[in-house]
Amino acid sequence: MYIFFGPKIVQKFTNKQIIFFADFSSFLVVLIVFVIYFLIDTNIYGHTFSWILTISSSLYGLFNSFRFLAIKNIIFYLSNNSHDMKQYNLFNSLGLSFASFLSPILGFLLFKYFPFWATLLLNMITFLTSTSLYLCLKQKKNHIEFIEQHDVEIKTSKNKYLNWTFAISLGFLITILLYPKQAGINQFFSFVNYDYKEWTFIFTICIFGFGLIGTLCSFLLNKINAHNRSLYFNIIILVIALLSFIWLFLNIINDPKLLLISYLILNALTQMLSSLVLPIGNNYIFMIFDKKEFTRQNSYILVYRIVFYTILILLLTVLYLYAGFVVMF
Repeated sequence: MYIFFGPKIVQKFTNKQIIFFADFSSFLVVLIVFVIYFLIDTNIYGHTFSWILTISSSLYGLFNSFRFLAIKNIIFYLSNNSHDMKQYNLFNSLGLSFASFLSPILGFLLFKYFPFWATLLLNMITFLTSTSLYLCLKQKKNHIEFIEQHDVEIKTSKNKYLNWTFAISLGFLITILLYPKQAGINQFFSFVNYDYKEWTFIFTICIFGFGLIGTLCSFLLNKINAHNRSLYFNIIILVIALLSFIWLFLNIINDPKLLLISYLILNALTQMLSSLVLPIGNNYIFMIFDKKEFTRQNSYILVYRIVFYTILILLLTVLYLYAGFVVMF
């Protein structure tokens, strides 16, 4: 649905309106689930309730797509210069990394010590708090224009195809490099004959913990001069790719425990490095596009990533089923 209607919606409404719509719609979805939970016996209608949760998660994913774009766009109207924009981008990434790190811990505590309805209630409070905070933000009437400033760190190309190639390929590259190690984690545990349920909490904490460290390090990377920052950006992308090949060589040793430990370490390092460079890549994308049409351009970039990621999952799943995990990796 986002592919067909997303770009038009984000151009028609303001960022605050989209954030309010996304958060309030998510609140209503969780509220409906909350009411249904008390109206039916989940022991008898457990299958039906699981479908309700699946549909609710899909709707939340749709609303969150619009919210994601609005949050990125609103940075333009909060920033006074490119330095502010970079800082806001970094803090936005830090918030996402911190939330990703805390979510499995809070999830573990909530599901172990509290009833399910308490989780739903906490989600509703979170959505209302989020939309209230964003509505309180004071935006400037005009967005920031880097073309008129002297602190630009990259040369913006007039060739729009070159700009599009950079923006789309960055997302594609990160998706390709991260998928086999993270989205394909279930296949990996089947490959080494380990129970996913026993390791998922440790795996998640390590991955997002190192991701949080990477985001914190990006603040230090942002302080170095522009030329060196671009150089480090390219080097780190290359290192992320090389880490994948290291595990392939380790796979020659037929030791499941060694494979598990090395897989966990390399995943953690990959997540740390990707969290380190993504804020920089996002800053570059902010700078190279025409700000008058940034909302539309950003929308289509997200659409391309969704389509590409879906196709990638299908292709790699087929490879896993018919050729094995190593070939897929």
